Formats: sequence, C-alpha cells, structure tokens
Amino acid sequence: MAGEARLSWELERLEDRKRWWVRDDLYTLEPRTPLSADVYNHFWNEQALWIAEKMSVPDSKGFNVITVNGYTYLGPLEVTDEDLVRERAQVFQARLEALIRDVEVDIPRYRSEQETALAGWKGMDLSRRTAMELLESWRQVVLTLDRFYKIHFLIVFPRHVVTGMLHEIARDAAGIQSQAEIGKLVQSMGVTRQLHLDMGLWRLAAAVIALGLRDTFLNNSAEALGPMLRVDVEGRAWWEKLDEFLAEDGGRLIVPKELSSPTWQEHPVPVLETIRMFVGLGAVFDFDGLQKDQTAEREQVVDTALARLRDGKERGRFEQLLGMAQRLQVAMEDDNFYVLNMGGQVRRVALEIGRRLTASAALGHPEDVFFLHHHEVESLLTDSVTGIYAVSEVRGLVSERRALRTAQRASKPPAYLGSPPQEIHHFLLNNFWGIRDLGQLRDEGRVISGIGASDGTAEGIARVVLQADELKRVQGGEILVVPATNPAWTPIFSKISGVVTDQGGSLSHAAIVAREYGIPAVLGTQNGTQRIPDGARVRVDGRKGEVEIL
Repeated sequence: MAGEARLSWELERLEDRKRWWVRDDLYTLEPRTPLSADVYNHFWNEQALWIAEKMSVPDSKGFNVITVNGYTYLGPLEVTDEDLVRERAQVFQARLEALIRDVEVDIPRYRSEQETALAGWKGMDLSRRTAMELLESWRQVVLTLDRFYKIHFLIVFPRHVVTGMLHEIARDAAGIQSQAEIGKLVQSMGVTRQLHLDMGLWRLAAAVIALGLRDTFLNNSAEALGPMLRVDVEGRAWWEKLDEFLAEDGGRLIVPKELSSPTWQEHPVPVLETIRMFVGLGAVFDFDGLQKDQTAEREQVVDTALARLRDGKERGRFEQLLGMAQRLQVAMEDDNFYVLNMGGQVRRVALEIGRRLTASAALGHPEDVFFLHHHEVESLLTDSVTGIYAVSEVRGLVSERRALRTAQRASKPPAYLGSPPQEIHHFLLNNFWGIRDLGQLRDEGRVISGIGASDGTAEGIARVVLQADELKRVQGGEILVVPATNPAWTPIFSKISGVVTDQGGSLSHAAIVAREYGIPAVLGTQNGTQRIPDGARVRVDGRKGEVEIL
C-alpha cells in the first residue's frame, strides 16, 4: 500500500532504539489523533512511573509509553539488581498494607471528589467564556482528567497486585490449577456502575416492546430510528427514556481515549444498535438468575480453597486478600464510569476551542482541533485573540495530518519494536495484557492457544471485529473475536456466547466481564484475529485456554 510504505517504525531517540517495546491493543485499536495521543499517552506514561515509584514496586519502575504512527507502545522498566529488589520489596509491602488498611475510607473519598468534579464540568456553559477563559478551562479540564487517572491507578494497580497474590495462594497452596476457576474468586460482587449500565440498555429494549415499537426497531436501521421515533406519542415517550439514560451514562466517548470520537449523547447510533439487537433477542435477560448462579460458583470455589488451606496463617492471609480483591474489583469497575465520562468533558472543551478557531478562520472545521498537538491548541487560541499572527496556515497542517492518519489506519503496525526476550516476565504484561512470549505469534494449525480466563465451552460463528464501529455486525450467540475489549464494549457481552482476544490476561477487562456474564473467554492469543476467519465456526474452551477452528 502506498500509505503504508511512507511510514517509518524507527524510534526517534537512540536510547529508545536500544530498548524493546510491545504494542498496546487493549486501548489503541486504531491510531490516535495528535491531541488524543498527547493527552492520554502523556498521562499514562507519567502515571505508570508515578504509581511504581509511590508503591516502590520491587522489580519494576513501571513502563514508558510512546506513540509511533498513532499507535501506543509500552516499554517495561525492569529492576534487575537483587539487593535493590529486596530493598524495594520491604517498602512495597508496607505501602500495600497501608492501602489495604485505608481502602474503605479512601474509595468513598475518591468517589465524592469525582462526582463533584464531573457534575461541575457537565454544568459548565462553555459558550459564555471568553477565549482566554476557555484556555484556562482547557488547562483545568486536562488536569482534572489527570487527577481522575491518578485515582484510577490508586485503585487499579493495587487491585492487580492483590488479585495476583490471591491467585498465587489459590494455585500454590490450595491446589486450584485452572486460571478460569481461580478467576471465579472475585466474580459477581454485586451491581457495579458498569452492570447497571448494561441493565439499563436491556430495560430500554423491554420498553420498546411494551410501547409497541418492536417492528419499528427491527425493520429499520439504527441510523433511521431517531427521526422515525419522534413523530408519534409512543416513539417520543421511548426517546425520553433514552434521554434519561444518556444523561446519566452517555457522556463517554464511543472510542475510549480518542477525543475525536463522539460521545453516546452526541451520536447515540451505537446505543440504538445495541438496543435494537436486544429487542431481536426478546428484550429479556435474567440478571438476577445470572447473579445467583455466578455467586454460587464463587462461593463454591472459595469454600474449596478454604477447605484445602490447613495452615491457619496461610488461611488468614487468603481471607484477607480475598476480601480486598473483591472490594477492589468492584471499585475498579465503578471507576471506569468516571474515567470514561471525564474523557467526554475533555472533548467538549476541545470542541468549543475548535469552534472559536473556526470562527477566526484558523481552522476549517471545529473537529480539526483534534489534529493539533496540545501545545498548538494553546498557542493557536492565544494567537487568534491577538489578531497579529497568521493562523490560517494551520489548515494545511491539519490536512496533512488527516491524510497521515488515513495512511496509519491502512498500515499494519508491528507487534513489537526492538528485540524482546523469548520469554517475557513482567507482571502487568503477563496478567493484564496477556503477553508472555514471542512464540505466541506463531501462525500454525487449527487450534489457537491463549489464557483460559473464564470457564466453560461454547461453539458458534466467529465474528471478527477490529474496530468499535464494527460491533453492530455481531449477532446474538456469536463468538466475539477482537484485538481486545475495553469498558465501553461491556454491553456486547450480554448477547455473545464467548470471547477471544489478541491481548488481555487473567486480570484484564475481558476476563472480568466474561466471568460476570458466565461466558467462556480465551485471551492473549496474540494473533486470534488473524488466524480465525470471520464467519468460521469455532469452539472456545475457557478452561483449557484453546480455540479450535471447526
């Protein structure tokens, strides 16, 4: 491809070329616009270093994050000096115990802070702000997002560590060898913000049928539903229910961490598409029954582990870690709501800046603002106010960057840069991204191996989805095959029968949600989307961690 040939994957800094990097597919399924890469990857890079330093992680200083042709790559920072590892381990243990001790106080405090901040931004009338006030708002909203992500790391990182420690005891001391079985220890801990959202979508689907709108939904595309539903009493009554849902849960970006992506409120077509699918499935989902069954499974695994732990001290440690892992599991799922919705507020401020810059002829369209870098947004807004400097030349720059992003989308970004070791030993890369060794990249045979992250087996049609806007292709009962999933994709889990991902480990989002919905999951295959043909019939075995093409 011509677009692909012009892209270079060589890193700019010599020091970076000496290191190895792995591509992130959990959050970067398509190349990011310059503004999104600046905002999100800067935070991610800083906060990975910040939490590792704050916690004194024994064998890691976190990881660096770089953007190459719009794609995100992670570079682990390992601590190899054994004396230093032991020294850091002592500090780490003390700080982890402090987090465990204070979590019941800290999490409500975090939630209060986030609720107040989010409500303040949602209620702010940006159109009444002067350009310089808007510049101040931009800086403040970016700092607010930074704070939300710091809170996120204060919840997520301890969750990963505590859950990993719990898994280790369950495996080594209690003899539970199946990763899928171990994962049940923290499943079904009540109605989280994410599960509440899913239930809301199913209730909207039930309201479609109750109001006699079933045929309207099933016989028309999601794009056509908006104008059609507003012409009669029943349609308007249903749309009011949708507006109530979106007012609470619709502030998230359709594509997480991509500011050029509209929110559900701006563009509810993906929401309508999901509801339309639920209507076709009868608009009935037994959440109560699911919770009951998943809770019974959890309690059975807990009882089995406790019965095998004879040593009182070991048993006590298991119970302490179990309680904390379960609490942090809920906190993490709830926290995704705040992080995702705060991203929508950053977009809102950026778009208002884009409107001002369009009015001053600096940009051709408000959405061009996403093709500027962070520092360019600030300087261009300032220059447009002075009226002294030529600002129209930026239009040509935006045009070039739009064309470059088209080439980036058409490219095939390498799975890694540099020379990773044959076996990768890194807690987060192993357990969250599901990246373990380079051998995972082999392309051979009809059986694809990965991590069995959620128990059970399922047969069905494989639906290979590479981008979020392709989710509408997924039909009820199919096997979702994706590079990775993120919290914005959760509603799809209530209509599929299994999930296969390229990236993702036992601690990842896909593992959590698959267990909550009781569907098998094989994660971290690294190349499942390449090896499994779209439309092929497959069997997913979540215990063995295998997918067979039938």
